[in-house]
Amino acid sequence: MIHTMTDETYAVNCTLNLPDGDRREVMFWVAVFARCSWMLGAVLGGVLGQLLPAVPEGIDFCMTALFVIIFMDQWEQGRLHVPAVIGLAVGVVCLLVFGENRFILPALLIVSALLVLLHQQTEKGDQRG
Repeated sequence: MIHTMTDETYAVNCTLNLPDGDRREVMFWVAVFARCSWMLGAVLGGVLGQLLPAVPEGIDFCMTALFVIIFMDQWEQGRLHVPAVIGLAVGVVCLLVFGENRFILPALLIVSALLVLLHQQTEKGDQRG
């Protein structure tokens, strides 16, 4: 399933409230549908992109809007907001330090490292108590 992970499959699969047995099958079909729609969308986008005279204004904002909606959904459903706050804070700091063209990779590496450390600390606390 890791090879089929996209933004869309992640967003849909995070909202599933099914028993484990049903969940795996539904997650598989979500991944298959998402992969097929990606392939079809890429082909159609390539063909239609050649026919359009210019890129419409504002279309570059679509991915930003998608990530904002995913973030809001996770915030509303999650009980622990520490990972989200870490991600936002590190992203803003990296944006200020590295600039808008070079902040993504450092931010991802730092957030990943901090979340791994947080997870390890949480597991140690669970084992003690």
